[in-house]
Amino acid sequence: MNLQGGANIIKWQLSGALFVMDVNIPAGSTAKIYIPAVSLQQVTESGIMAVRAKGLKFIKQADDTMLFEAKSGIYHFNSKL
Repeated sequence: MNLQGGANIIKWQLSGALFVMDVNIPAGSTAKIYIPAVSLQQVTESGIMAVRAKGLKFIKQADDTMLFEAKSGIYHFNSKL
């Protein structure tokens, strides 16, 4: 993750084929977040498809990694590998 300004909290876990990551982006900051996944449809944020989540913008897919740009906030990602 590439963070622009301020501290952040990142926690991640891999359980079998499920990747879970929690990210806290401080107010006034943005971040580029790389999520491993087999497809964009396999990435969720707080239970909804990440491409529809408030504060996130899908940038691109590179192999098995999805790149998002995120505004400040708290995010809970899940993806299937």
